[in-house]
Amino acid sequence: MKESSTTPTAIASRNGNSGWQPPPAASVQTRAPQSEEGMAQLLAIFRRRPLIVLSVAIAFFSYSAWKTLNQTAQYEGNFQILVEPVNAENASLAAPTGGVDGGRQRSAGLDYATQIAILKSPELLGEVFDELRPTYPNLNYGVLASQIQIERLGETKLLQISYQSDNATQSQAVLNALSDKYLQYSLNERQTYLRRGLQFVDEQIDTLGSRLASLQTQLEDFQQQNSFGDPETQSTQLSEQIATLTQSQQALAQEITATQSRAAILQEDDGIQVTIEQSPAYQQLQDQVRAIDAQIATELTRFRPENPAIQSLEKQRDNLLPLLERQANQFLDNRLAEANVQLRMLNVQLRSVNEAKAEIETQRQAMPALNRQYTTLQKQIEIINSSLADFLKTRQTLQVEAAQREIPWELVREPATFPIASDPVKSLVTALLMGIALGGAAAFAVDKLDNTYHTTEALKAKVKLPVLGVLPFNQQLFLDEGASLSGRRRKRKLLSRLRVLLIKSSAKVSKSMSAIALSLLDEYDTSAEFVESLRVINANLQMRRASKPVRTITISSVSPGDGKSTLALNWAETAVSMGQRVLLIDGVLRSPQVHRVLNLPNHIGLSNLLSGDLKPPEGIQQVRPDEKLYAVTGGPPVDNPASLLVLPKMRQILSYYEKFYDLIIIDAPPLSGLVDAGIINLQTDGLVLVVRLDQTDKSLLQQTLDDLQSTNTSVLGMVVNGHKGHNIALRESALSSEAASEQTLFQPPVEAATPEVVVNEQQPTP
Repeated sequence: MKESSTTPTAIASRNGNSGWQPPPAASVQTRAPQSEEGMAQLLAIFRRRPLIVLSVAIAFFSYSAWKTLNQTAQYEGNFQILVEPVNAENASLAAPTGGVDGGRQRSAGLDYATQIAILKSPELLGEVFDELRPTYPNLNYGVLASQIQIERLGETKLLQISYQSDNATQSQAVLNALSDKYLQYSLNERQTYLRRGLQFVDEQIDTLGSRLASLQTQLEDFQQQNSFGDPETQSTQLSEQIATLTQSQQALAQEITATQSRAAILQEDDGIQVTIEQSPAYQQLQDQVRAIDAQIATELTRFRPENPAIQSLEKQRDNLLPLLERQANQFLDNRLAEANVQLRMLNVQLRSVNEAKAEIETQRQAMPALNRQYTTLQKQIEIINSSLADFLKTRQTLQVEAAQREIPWELVREPATFPIASDPVKSLVTALLMGIALGGAAAFAVDKLDNTYHTTEALKAKVKLPVLGVLPFNQQLFLDEGASLSGRRRKRKLLSRLRVLLIKSSAKVSKSMSAIALSLLDEYDTSAEFVESLRVINANLQMRRASKPVRTITISSVSPGDGKSTLALNWAETAVSMGQRVLLIDGVLRSPQVHRVLNLPNHIGLSNLLSGDLKPPEGIQQVRPDEKLYAVTGGPPVDNPASLLVLPKMRQILSYYEKFYDLIIIDAPPLSGLVDAGIINLQTDGLVLVVRLDQTDKSLLQQTLDDLQSTNTSVLGMVVNGHKGHNIALRESALSSEAASEQTLFQPPVEAATPEVVVNEQQPTP
């Protein structure tokens, strides 16, 4: 991200903040971490939602226990009916022809699922209900239908009909009525179905016959209108005719071209000479002229040109020349006229061929549509013929079945009623297990709707921030929540007794149930782990800046209640125990809280230092005389602390404190909705973001990270708060140990050497 030239960025650059930038939304991996499987996942949900699991389980168990203890005696009766013949001969007699429909269905046996649905239909059960209602007016049709069970016994041909009620007489009456009704149905109703089927088949045969006759008439009319029997044969003939006409077109075109060439030659000099030489009359005249020319040449050898003989010969020649020319012209005109006449005849023939070809081509183009129409009619006729043949076979089969007597059902076990033995202990144990299962399902549903992170692994997979440490859930916070010493002891005693009672009760069922029960009320007495986690956080922070140690840090969270003040106060105590000189500054100027926890006066604090002329040392207070922990309280509350925090005086105050303290921790307001924490962080070495499991909203956290990225805020890392861990195996071992005694379990837990400064932020601060 390009660094802007605004004042906050300049301050961050001056303090050496590298400006951590969360990865863009597109680069963050969207793949969710792998969730726990099996028992591990179930235990994790139980740990997060113990109240939901317990509430649902207790409610379901209480209802089931009340129902079990107050239930009346139940009676159940049944009878069995043989619905198909046992031997194969009788089974095959009903379908001797093996018809397409009926034969195939009968050979496959009875459709038991359909038959059971018919027996439980309102038509049959309604008649039974009408018969029983005068004797048993309290009988309800809905209850009657729900309590009747019909099932096939394995792969046998037997149906068992069962009925359950709290009245033995009523149960026997219902079973008797059902057996009579079903036997009557087997004798009458099934034969009616065959007759109905035969009537339906006859109707279909008549309909198909009429349809077939209509289609055959349409096919005959089609063939007569188009003057052909088969479209494919007609199409082949038309193609052959078009091929013949095409050849004729080509031949006529060639003749026309040749004739036009001859006519053109007759109009040329060379062509004229060649043509007239083909005339016999012209050749005779030309021979005469040549003979006269030969005589003249002979006479000129003897006489002069003026000789009368020569003059006579020349006169004969001159008389022949006009005749020769006239003969040539006449012959050329005749040949040209012949060519023109032939050309006209050829053109007429060509037009006739073209018209014939066009007409045949039109017929051929219409053939696909005619072929489709013809094919459609034929296919419809074939389909109807096939359907008609099937229905004829089916009618034959049904006629045989209807002609034969239907084999009736046989009652192989008479209706009998007997009491149902109940086991209250088993019912209660089952109710307990089902209650826990329902509670787990409810907790799972609530867990999926919760928009928070439940595990550190899931948080790490989504939020690409360095994790400085993980703070375990501390039971001390729960015990110290606004209670006196006697109140805290009562809480410890109550939790211990409840834990032991639940563990002992569930241990009677199974070891796994004991582990689940322990997980429901495990409040994680992790005081030692809490302190060790703070030491790890302090060490990790210093190792992240080996070249330049971190001196001043801002601690904030996304929203109130995430545990930022808890971390700030206890971190300060832990750092002091590790030999550091620590200064804790209350940066929540709108509603300061540090002075209340540390029991310090709040007359002079950070607000006074920023708004007045006081010097930095005047705001420092030592928490305890024997420790190196010092604090700067918030001072009198102010309505607009941002106007004070943005002043250069804030940086001057921190620079002064950095000369005398190894670590300066500023407890800042939440980041969501306020700019105070962002302004404070610009004056420090970086921000430590506190994220609380099962509380910090995912969407709000992502929005806060986007805001930090857009402002180039330096983030040192995040601290995961509220991690809940278990050691069930260790606790079970301690429970089963012979050295353990109930008196020891009832004693309040021994408090570990925890820091004295512990703040509970379960309720959002103002």
